Amino acid sequence: IEEAEQEIIERVFHLGDRNITSIMTHRNDIVWFSLKDDEKTIREKIIDQPHSVYPVCDNDIDDIKGVVSVKSLITKDKTATFLLDIMQAALFVPENNTAYQVLERFKETKIHCCFVVDEYGSLLGMITLNDIMEAIVGDIPEPDEEDYEIIKREDGSYFIDGQIPFYDFLISFNKAEWINEEEQDFDTLAGFILHQLERIPQTGDKLEWRGFVFEIADMDGHRIDKVLVTITEPVKKEEEE
Repeated sequence: IEEAEQEIIERVFHLGDRNITSIMTHRNDIVWFSLKDDEKTIREKIIDQPHSVYPVCDNDIDDIKGVVSVKSLITKDKTATFLLDIMQAALFVPENNTAYQVLERFKETKIHCCFVVDEYGSLLGMITLNDIMEAIVGDIPEPDEEDYEIIKREDGSYFIDGQIPFYDFLISFNKAEWINEEEQDFDTLAGFILHQLERIPQTGDKLEWRGFVFEIADMDGHRIDKVLVTITEPVKKEEEE
């Protein structure tokens, strides 16, 4: 079996164990249309952050009225009330759903995106069919989309984007089995570090964990931007196999 095929098989097996919050786009990163947006504003949003589908909201992201696809917008030349006319109903799923349950909802409703809510009905994020496909086959970058980088340095350490999904980080270092050992309250490498430290770190702070040393290389305000990772125990890194 080819290495790429083996990786896909492993991802399929792990997909059912992953929390869907690790696959979704966080609510703070969702690009949405307002019913008050004019044609120029909508066009600028699509050009600036291209996606296949966008939520349509009334006042804010917590007031979702539906979803609209770019394909639907291309053939029309109206906005405001027009969005109400062409948008699909919004699909909501609880955060404890599995990715396979979400896929079933997509098949049943023929709506290929949904919004993840917690037990109180508060919005956590958004999942599209493309997000689930990426969880199976790996990242499918959009045009001009920047990849999360893992740069190996001459001294053997790694310079890594803090926003890389934690699952992808573990996959890169052949540690995917660790993802299922406990319920995760984080989705990214930065979130993992915050979870472990239980505080907002400063540049230069370090965390030791299971043969890894994580050093905060750069902060963007209160957000962990770059992390320097040093391995103190032998780890079989996937890309070097």
